[in-house]
Amino acid sequence: ILDSQTRVLELLSSDRAVEEVLDDVCLLIEEQLPGSMCAITLYEPTIGALQLAAWGSLPDRASELLTEQPPGRNGTAAARAFELDRPILIDSITDDGTWGEWRSEVVECGLEAAWSIPLPSPDNEERGDRRQLLGTLDIFFSEPRLADTDDRALLEAAGELVRFVLIRTRLVARLLEQTHHDPLTGLPNRTYFGQMLRDMLGDSGSSEDDQRFAVVAIDVDQLKNINDTLGFNMGDYVLRAIGQRLTRCVRRDDLVARSSGDEFLLLLKDIQRNEDVALIAEKVRERINAPYDFDGQGLFVTSTIGISVYPWDGEDGQTLLRNAETALAYAKDLGGSAYQMFRP
Repeated sequence: ILDSQTRVLELLSSDRAVEEVLDDVCLLIEEQLPGSMCAITLYEPTIGALQLAAWGSLPDRASELLTEQPPGRNGTAAARAFELDRPILIDSITDDGTWGEWRSEVVECGLEAAWSIPLPSPDNEERGDRRQLLGTLDIFFSEPRLADTDDRALLEAAGELVRFVLIRTRLVARLLEQTHHDPLTGLPNRTYFGQMLRDMLGDSGSSEDDQRFAVVAIDVDQLKNINDTLGFNMGDYVLRAIGQRLTRCVRRDDLVARSSGDEFLLLLKDIQRNEDVALIAEKVRERINAPYDFDGQGLFVTSTIGISVYPWDGEDGQTLLRNAETALAYAKDLGGSAYQMFRP
């Protein structure tokens, strides 16, 4: 296992996808237990089931059968290990009566012994009378096998190895989320928006198929006044509400981001005509300008919008952003509460 830990660290330092790393971890564990087939499940609360995340050399038919496993006192070893929060070591699935309807199908897949252990979450919060779990580590054999003391020790060490990988990748995902998203609204931030622009334009500086798209900069005109007179809680409420309204009034493939304190950004894809952008800008202004209800108190804000369109107003992301904000500043100079297309 110590050698496996070194190899896992090497895998984690690479740019490989989490799923690929977990599959390699399964293969490493199988090397330590000759004749074994390793799998990892993760609990998905939205469907209330354990989902197969990696399955090493498990036969395709078995991996399809075990794709989703509802936790319970009867069912697969993984389902019971998760439900009871303790190792479930089945030396013979054929002779085990708790598998229910799973038993015959699992045996037909060539699986006869199953060892499963729960994987504790790093969050040490207790929920009711049980701790939080990430999922399970599952070891299968094609012949009956009773776990001896050495097997149990290796299984425990393997579980810690898998748990380390899951925690490490989850922390990395959290850091990326914090780096690319605004904590107040949950929207992507300016950094992420800029990255999406660069991805669309590509390294060559031109978008695929020469598609047209628009960058829209939006300023909330009265936010400072709300913060100064009603407090920052009220201002934060308005910003979150605006983020939700913007998300609802653009298409699924468009991007909404929060750029700074009182500024939002839109990336509107597949624009055919400038008139289309103007219609969207008016729709956005109407949605933002509609009253906000905060504990029975009506709040009103207006918005000012600047727009740049690729490829006429810039051929790279930085220029498009700058020109949209230039158009926004021009609209504010004219009195605000309006939209303005970029004019060279």
